[in-house]
Amino acid sequence: MASHRQLPWRVAGHLTLFISMLFAPFPGCSGPAAPKLTPEEEAANKANDALFNGEFDNAIEDFSRAIELNGQKADYYLNRGIAYCGQKHYEDAIKDLDKAIELDGTLSAAFHHRSLAHAALGHSDQAEKDALEAKRLAPGS
Repeated sequence: MASHRQLPWRVAGHLTLFISMLFAPFPGCSGPAAPKLTPEEEAANKANDALFNGEFDNAIEDFSRAIELNGQKADYYLNRGIAYCGQKHYEDAIKDLDKAIELDGTLSAAFHHRSLAHAALGHSDQAEKDALEAKRLAPGS
């Protein structure tokens, strides 16, 4: 008798066919559909990818589109502010980071990046104040 590791080719062939049928999609069905993203989510995802890749112009454009669609998400302002910092447009960064903090005063990253922007502009008192607040909100970072 053949061991389970050495099945006769006929059995192995049938087993392979059975397994392929088991996992094949039903006719007319292509499997589980990916969730449909809203235009806002698409813009935000595209913007996050651009920011991650250092493509600050594209990130700003796409975060601006996401903000037009939903201006109540603090993360959009935070990330666009980070992109402005990447371009050394610190005044614009501070405006966006102010808005992010207005929408969610617990975002330590917004205080951190606003501190960096203020420091770059020579606003040492405000930079120190924001750095302390960022540390208070996220003591381990």
